[in-house]
Amino acid sequence: MYLKALRAWSLTASGLPVMLGNVLAFRDVGFEPLGTRLLILVLTLICVSFVHMAGNLINTYYDYKYGVDHPKQADDRTLVDHVLQPSEVSNLCLVFYSISLISFLAVALCSELRLEYSAFLFFVGLSGSFLYTGGMGFKYYALGDILVLALFGPVAVTFSYMLQTGTFAIKTILFAAPLAFGTDAILHCNNTRDIETDRRAGIRTIAIVLGKEWSYVLFCFLLFTPYLILSYPACKISLLIFLPYITINEAFAIELKFRHQQLEKLPERIKFLTLNFGLLYILSILLSFWMI
Repeated sequence: MYLKALRAWSLTASGLPVMLGNVLAFRDVGFEPLGTRLLILVLTLICVSFVHMAGNLINTYYDYKYGVDHPKQADDRTLVDHVLQPSEVSNLCLVFYSISLISFLAVALCSELRLEYSAFLFFVGLSGSFLYTGGMGFKYYALGDILVLALFGPVAVTFSYMLQTGTFAIKTILFAAPLAFGTDAILHCNNTRDIETDRRAGIRTIAIVLGKEWSYVLFCFLLFTPYLILSYPACKISLLIFLPYITINEAFAIELKFRHQQLEKLPERIKFLTLNFGLLYILSILLSFWMI
């Protein structure tokens, strides 16, 4: 019941950037002291995961409140089917944000990064997870894609990298981009599929603003740009970073489905594609670092 409400399957979207940030950090500072490095990694994963799950619950709460989710049309059935009550969802949000804050304080004590920098990045992520649908609700004003690109890319990767190294490196933004575009492709496919129901609910998404034809163009950009970005680090570091190209046939199959507006089950396929791409991407970076 709770796993469904928390959308635990979505945690790879935040977990992969954290792993990527740590891999980049290990390349720069090494694995020693091993105990401290692993502790920072685990605490960072806990911190980011609980912020992500709290954000999922906020999304559940406000989509129900504003009528985006209703009994006849809802991917998230937590509130419309009375699996949980709105008060239970809001209380669970507070618990999860509290756990994320405690884990952040713990990892900040282990890290050499100055507290003001780590706190800034943490509260950017936390406030972003809330503001996606809570507060001003970025999602409802066609700004959700921008927030997702930032949080599930540069913010998460930079946060985890800086906690390990104590310093900022511009390369984290470049390396984060493929993961961020993949995650946003899932969101954009969902929003394109739900154009009519979202319009009836009175909200605006990028998909509604662009319409189906231009939404297809944006989707192709999000889907294939990660493969193009790989060419830069592959040429600079190692050809092994082309390893995620193993998944490109699936990307073309997904593009074909989107082009023909066969969107009902497509987000699930994109989730598996981005997971496989992300794992191969991180593995390729690990292998390339060991071989140079």
